[in-house]
Amino acid sequence: MPPPPLLAPKLTEVSERTATTGGAAILLAEPSVRRCELTGERHRWAWLGLLLCVALCASQVQAQTGAGPREVNVGDRETARSLMDAGDAKRDAGDHRGALDAYLAADRIMGVPTTGVDVGRAQEKLGMLLEARDTWLRVTRYPIRPAEADAFTKARGLARALATAVASRIPSLQIEVAGVAAEVPITVTVDGVALPLGTHRFPRKVNPGHKTITATAPGYSEGRQAVMVVESEQRVVKLLLVVVHREPRREPSTSPLLYIGFGLGGAGLLAGAITGVLSLTKASDIKDRCAESICPQSAEEDIDTATTLANAANVSFGVGALGVGLGVLGIVLSDDGEPSQPAKGPDAGLIVEPLLGPGWVGLSGRF
Repeated sequence: MPPPPLLAPKLTEVSERTATTGGAAILLAEPSVRRCELTGERHRWAWLGLLLCVALCASQVQAQTGAGPREVNVGDRETARSLMDAGDAKRDAGDHRGALDAYLAADRIMGVPTTGVDVGRAQEKLGMLLEARDTWLRVTRYPIRPAEADAFTKARGLARALATAVASRIPSLQIEVAGVAAEVPITVTVDGVALPLGTHRFPRKVNPGHKTITATAPGYSEGRQAVMVVESEQRVVKLLLVVVHREPRREPSTSPLLYIGFGLGGAGLLAGAITGVLSLTKASDIKDRCAESICPQSAEEDIDTATTLANAANVSFGVGALGVGLGVLGIVLSDDGEPSQPAKGPDAGLIVEPLLGPGWVGLSGRF
């Protein structure tokens, strides 16, 4: 049988993944084919990513420029006409809030320049100059459609003129806060709405009308002022904050009388209870041995023991009561660290004195 050739024969089809030739030639040709396949795959993913990016950008532009005119059906158009007629009737009757609601509903359905213009006019009548200008500017950004109605073109131009005219009527507020250190952050609100930190020093556009301005800072009193802002006014409001002095918090401390008193009281009450029980037990035994208060001589020692235990119980209960009183006094004399309240009179204050007498203990105080 003849030996195999030293060189592999030529590939008949390099582009195919399977070949009828020897293994050495396949190992040299297949990587180039795979590189071609991977390169084509990368190109396909690159084109897909580019198309996705363009679609996202287009959606963002449309969201920023407003809904714009859209295709509507017959029911939409008839409903919008009814809403516009209702809005006109409310406007003529002086109900500008009701007119605005009707116009807004129609504008949400149609989204055309004519409905947007009427929405802005209703907002203007209500003193909502900021909202009116924003609405009219939105109308100017509606895309121009081929062969659109002349009314839409005229409404777009009218909205541009109205937005320009109302801009000079919008007033501004500038708040100056004094008395606060430069490094302390200041929170300023207008009608309860907080302004971005640090922007109160610059003129801020607002709608005309009554405004309540507040300024707060850590460690300072609140500044508040109510003003009336009219159209085209550039109002400067000045607020003064005052440092609030507070007594520093002290380290809390506990009077030793609290521990001594309650410790002594607990021990005294426990000793009184034990000796009292022993005394009662002895007395019960003696009673069984005595007849009609006459006791035998052998019971005299037990009688003395019962008497001693009873006296010890009384003394222990007295010591326990005194200890509890000292513990309560310890609570009163302890300092919780809170700033002390100022006295409300020349005799204001708290005085507590322990009292001890024959067979009794107590506390005397003035509040």
